[in-house]
Amino acid sequence: MTFEQMRDEWEIQKLSHRYARFVDRGDGKAWAGLFTPDGVLRVGDGMEIGLDVIEGIPERQLRRYATTWHGVLTQVIELEGDLATGEVYCIAKHIYTDYHNTPGSMPFSLCHDVVIRYQDQYRRHDGEWRFSRRALTVDHRQVSQVELFSGTVPV
Repeated sequence: MTFEQMRDEWEIQKLSHRYARFVDRGDGKAWAGLFTPDGVLRVGDGMEIGLDVIEGIPERQLRRYATTWHGVLTQVIELEGDLATGEVYCIAKHIYTDYHNTPGSMPFSLCHDVVIRYQDQYRRHDGEWRFSRRALTVDHRQVSQVELFSGTVPV
């Protein structure tokens, strides 16, 4: 592997990390900027959405959840010049409060965990690696009760 190929892989890995960070921070403009102008995101039952819809997703996520946390795990990349393909494993945590419990009881926080695999196509655009197509596959979901901490963890 050449130095240039190692640099390309590193830049593509950073792309996936920025994707996770921007969605968690609700920065739709920066998040959509990770895609090529003709880039698409494939979600759910195979529906492909373009940049006009992609840009609004982070804001909608943070209206629905108190916070999100996306962790990028395994990433495999195959380079072919200015094109590449890859698979990325991710765990996404979506925190929200359940107010639909027994009347008079205290609400509690829940975490909706989603185990995700992305099938990616990347393209170098204006000298930077971007997603040209990202297909999201959900392997499984789980909901659990969580205790939230602000700042420090009690001992």
